[in-house]
Amino acid sequence: MSATYDIKPDYRKSPRDVFIEATKAVILRDETLDICGLAGLAHMSVAETLVKNLPSWVPDFGVYTEAFVPMSTPGLCTDFDAAGDSLPSCAWPLDGRPDVMELSAHLVDSVTLVAQQTNESHPTACLAEWTKVASSVGSRYIAGMSTVSAFWRTCTALRTSVSFTSRELFMGFYTILNQCTSDGRLHSEEVAALLDNPLARQIRLAFQLNRPLPPRPLFEAIADDAINAFLATVSGQRRFFVTRQGYIGLGPAETQCGDQVHILRGARLPFLLRETRSPIHPQVDGAAYRMVGEAYVHGITRGEAVPGAKTGWEKIFIY
Repeated sequence: MSATYDIKPDYRKSPRDVFIEATKAVILRDETLDICGLAGLAHMSVAETLVKNLPSWVPDFGVYTEAFVPMSTPGLCTDFDAAGDSLPSCAWPLDGRPDVMELSAHLVDSVTLVAQQTNESHPTACLAEWTKVASSVGSRYIAGMSTVSAFWRTCTALRTSVSFTSRELFMGFYTILNQCTSDGRLHSEEVAALLDNPLARQIRLAFQLNRPLPPRPLFEAIADDAINAFLATVSGQRRFFVTRQGYIGLGPAETQCGDQVHILRGARLPFLLRETRSPIHPQVDGAAYRMVGEAYVHGITRGEAVPGAKTGWEKIFIY
């Protein structure tokens, strides 16, 4: 690997410096920001970091955790290309601050509503709350489709489970979940309250118009299968969110209102960035950012939000 990435071991350097230089080498050699999917504030909180004060764009290579699987992992989102065919435009121009990366970004939107449940919470309550949050965008989605369609596609975006990518199974899950709740076989009060929202009702209606309900004895078994498939599909800790313009998406568990959705040159997925006004260097006039993590945002993962070659891209700093 040292020959391929031109990384030369130097045991006099601190682990922090080594990790920064290694990440920089990978970005420049691979011409992609996929490596940053292993970094971000989300990973700093999930793992017991071994190296303190790492920049938010640098992974802690000394820690391995299965708690959060990057969306950019090969095979999870191979057909996503949020930045189109653009290559990274990265530089490290600040004297004495190798932790500050300059890059080209395009601000798409900001997060205004965040679900409290992550998909590692109780899955039934999780999906019920996510429909309640998604109901805030109305019945028609900003990308020109129904919100029902945008929602199930978002929840099954990471296709690690082939059996759960079909529209019928996903919508059938809500019908089964509603029936089990009314029968008292699930956490009825909590889930029933969350399921009483416009989007959940639309999903159940759409399913029932196309397919008959499964036999009652199969409700619990099918619900269990659907829950397990959901957890496998949305690997790791994900939090559902809605943006100011009405986009819906999945971000890290650390996602907060006010986080900004950016397209980064050379990144296959959008990234959530958190603006900070704290001065980081005399040469940086204005805002800098911390990287929260990569996100799936329905309607902008296949180059739909890429700006023109000469306009729309902005130089930003991430540390």
